[in-house]
Amino acid sequence: MKKLFVLILLTSLFYSAQAQDSKIRVGLHFSPSISYFRTDSKITDKSSKVKFSWGFRSEKKFEDKPYSIMLGIDHSKRGAIMRFKGDDEKEYSIDYNYENIEIPVAIKMSTRQIGMFAYWVYVGMAPSFQISENSSMTEKTQNEPLEEFADHSFVDGFDISLILGGGVEYELTEETLLTLGLTFNNGLSNTVSDQKYWKNGKGGFNYFGLQLGVMFR
Repeated sequence: MKKLFVLILLTSLFYSAQAQDSKIRVGLHFSPSISYFRTDSKITDKSSKVKFSWGFRSEKKFEDKPYSIMLGIDHSKRGAIMRFKGDDEKEYSIDYNYENIEIPVAIKMSTRQIGMFAYWVYVGMAPSFQISENSSMTEKTQNEPLEEFADHSFVDGFDISLILGGGVEYELTEETLLTLGLTFNNGLSNTVSDQKYWKNGKGGFNYFGLQLGVMFR
């Protein structure tokens, strides 16, 4: 938590300095999302989870161009439930829960103002670094997590994702914009792989989100 606070503080100072440039917009967003496990390996079942993320955004606009460079920093929560059959023929489930710091970098394309509205899409990449994990593994016939995996890390500490988004912004005042959009984060790394409990299994996490935000210019 202390590392997260320092990171947020440094980011806020950076954005405050950058905001002196009139072509740069800064803002905040909150995104409830549906996080799910993706894999091509053999499993018996999986379930998605409702999670959320929040963070900062800055956009560097280019004069007389319909696009901008978007840079941000997000605190995101991810997770899912995955069920599989072990080598001992017993059925197990893993309840994944972890938190990341993500650094999205994207090209954002926007229409010109149409009345009070403008429409936008973006595409980019987002490296992420895990800051905490609270996952557990359970055998089907038991109600309590397996103690032998109590301190086990189920998810790798680094991931990189393809990010896509699209939505609308509303001009609330001359200096303030409200934004609403849909986002998709496609993890490109196998952040779960070759674990001793799931031999030769590989997978990762994706999520869809609803993005609500405010931008200042």
